[in-house]
Amino acid sequence: MTHDEFDWDEANIRHIARHNVIPEEAEEVIKKFPIEIDYQIVDGEERTELLGMTNNVRLLTVVITPRYGKIRVVTAFPANPRLRFAYFKAAGFPYDK
Repeated sequence: MTHDEFDWDEANIRHIARHNVIPEEAEEVIKKFPIEIDYQIVDGEERTELLGMTNNVRLLTVVITPRYGKIRVVTAFPANPRLRFAYFKAAGFPYDK
């Protein structure tokens, strides 16, 4: 999967930046076999919520949708405490907080 397979524009780049996430981080999560945590149809559009790790060991939630044959990141943000706990527990890591 290459950068060309993603649908980035000023709107979604600006949106994830509000959560202190950059496009490369969202792409890393998608490419590194994330866990699918939710799937919905929103206004007729498929939305898949993923949970995964960046190369810098940052656990992110990334919401994607297929658009024009590419993957469009709808939003991306740091995983909340509940999801962090579940992720690390499922991976077999001890987790206190």
